[in-house]
Amino acid sequence: MKSHSKNGVRFIPLKYEAVDRLFQEVTSVYRDSEIDWMLVYSAGCTIDDTVLPEHVTEPNDLDRLINGTFRLFLAALPTPPTIVTIARSSEDDYTPLENVDQIQVDVLDQLRERLGSEIDIKLIYQEQEQE
Repeated sequence: MKSHSKNGVRFIPLKYEAVDRLFQEVTSVYRDSEIDWMLVYSAGCTIDDTVLPEHVTEPNDLDRLINGTFRLFLAALPTPPTIVTIARSSEDDYTPLENVDQIQVDVLDQLRERLGSEIDIKLIYQEQEQE
């Protein structure tokens, strides 16, 4: 982390302020030899470099969630959304590969039903696979 000082004041880039605050809080209470930094890192890690449990949802539950709950959610929106972003969760192995495509098809079907078949769908992951 690059920081600089001016008149005895240490300046830290805005994106690192929370990390620095955590560092200051932990080191104010514990000696460095007592701190398990990997535990601290893992507790706050949002980058998928740790293994996620595979989440298996039964087909009837997927149907209920997408064609029931998600459909009701879309119907309850006061206005159609301007943009919808969908994360497939396939590369992190959270969603079993055999379910990913079917979930996507069902979700897109619901979006087409609510927003019309003329919606512009961009499958960015396919563009990245072709590169």
